[in-house]
Amino acid sequence: MARLGQDLKAVAAYEQALALDAKHRAARLYLGNALLRLGRRDEAIEAYKAFLEQGNRGEAAERVRRILAQIAPGAVADT
Repeated sequence: MARLGQDLKAVAAYEQALALDAKHRAARLYLGNALLRLGRRDEAIEAYKAFLEQGNRGEAAERVRRILAQIAPGAVADT
């Protein structure tokens, strides 16, 4: 139950960070992670896709592609 509260607070913090800087790479990635842990799959997919659409590359982008391939096959092809 403590984890749920932490993830809810994290989502609010990441959304606030993105309101200040829509291209905040870490906030976008961590928002997707927190949303996924909360079971908010569709919102997580959108956050992950936005992360990739920002042109992020490297290890984090590859992890996001693997997550999307598992939870939303075809979503990676859209990015």
